Amino acid sequence: WLAEKAAATEMLDAFQRSYAGPAAGLRAGVAQFSSDASVEANLTSDIDEVKRRLNIKKQSSWGTHFGPALQACEAQLLQPGPGAADAVSHAQVCVLLTDGAAGDGPEASKQKSLLRARGVDIMGIYVGSREDQETALRLFVCGEQNPCDWFARAANFGELRKQSAHIARSIAQHARGMDL
Repeated sequence: WLAEKAAATEMLDAFQRSYAGPAAGLRAGVAQFSSDASVEANLTSDIDEVKRRLNIKKQSSWGTHFGPALQACEAQLLQPGPGAADAVSHAQVCVLLTDGAAGDGPEASKQKSLLRARGVDIMGIYVGSREDQETALRLFVCGEQNPCDWFARAANFGELRKQSAHIARSIAQHARGMDL
């Protein structure tokens, strides 16, 4: 759990570096998901607060249900707040960082369709060594698209920390492309 939180913190740091500048528009939040989802840090431009909230959180129960996580992401993205008025002109991305495949296939697919209809991208990051779960997440996020820019994998959270700068740059490039 500590390695997972360290990898998520490094990912947030990488997003901050990739979105450097006064008009960067970066907002982030954190939701932990298992059989349900709980928002640990609301969507905000205060990334240091998001990291602080992330690092004091205890791990919740087991299970891998994407539906509640995607619902939490949607609720945060649609919530009014600083920067929300510009949300349509900026890329909106829900990042699923997981070590398992969706245990709620139909609900997860429904939520994915709703998000995509609203122009929200989904980035899937699989951490682990089970090929069946990696393949399931890749198919969930990318369908048959190959290569897929919206999927990454790492054997462990230490490896993910090393990849975080590349992943954040890829998402930032997409966001900047949407801003043009």
